Amino acid sequence: MSYLLIDIGNSFTKYTVYMEKSFSSLYRVKTSLFEPSVDIIDVDTLKSIKKIVMVSVADDIVTKKIVNKLSQYFECSIQQVNTTESSFGIKCGYTDYSLLGADRWVAIVAAIKHKENQRETKPVMVIDCGTVITVDIIDNTNQHLGGWMIPSAFMMYRSLLDKSEAIKRSTDKESKTIFDDSLVFGKSTQACVQMGNKFAEVGFIEQCFIQTKNTLKESPQCIVTGEGAKDILSKLTMRVDYIPNLIFEGLALFAE
Repeated sequence: MSYLLIDIGNSFTKYTVYMEKSFSSLYRVKTSLFEPSVDIIDVDTLKSIKKIVMVSVADDIVTKKIVNKLSQYFECSIQQVNTTESSFGIKCGYTDYSLLGADRWVAIVAAIKHKENQRETKPVMVIDCGTVITVDIIDNTNQHLGGWMIPSAFMMYRSLLDKSEAIKRSTDKESKTIFDDSLVFGKSTQACVQMGNKFAEVGFIEQCFIQTKNTLKESPQCIVTGEGAKDILSKLTMRVDYIPNLIFEGLALFAE
């Protein structure tokens, strides 16, 4: 049986086909463009889809439009995964579990499954580097303890430009640059801001690791996912497992 797995994010929607314990190519489109583009998905590739499993953090109106379009296009059931008080033996640590983003919940479930497959017994720290950087902690009893979150480097960059006209003028005059791992000091306003924001991400993640280790008296197993992770992996000093498709591994668990 094959499943269409969809991750509807704030900025982008990603989807893949899960069949015989493996994933097809990963597709990525702006969330604002996904609903009108559903009817141009390759029918030959997706004609065997028996079920759609999706998670969404987009607003209810956007999500409903996408679900309606999928219902018109595919003759199969659609399962939207939401956060629950417990799933797969994992208990949510939020006072009101419904307020924990469903994408975070799916990633947590996948991370614990990954730990179990490795026969690890450590606590787990799940780091998702998307539009927002989220960190979730799960202890040895599979109790989710909560976590932390900050804006991503991109969001920090945009916010700084919006709030500081002087910095915006400086960056507008400079040639566009990208984060360079080889540099220690920024040599333009734009490089200083971009590098500073990336270092803020790294510092945040490492402080989360330290706080978790001190609280639980044990170093957690760190599982990193999200497209923004690639820029900072080399800067992290702790050992991490990078699983780019963690969200889809979680959706596959819910599909089965």
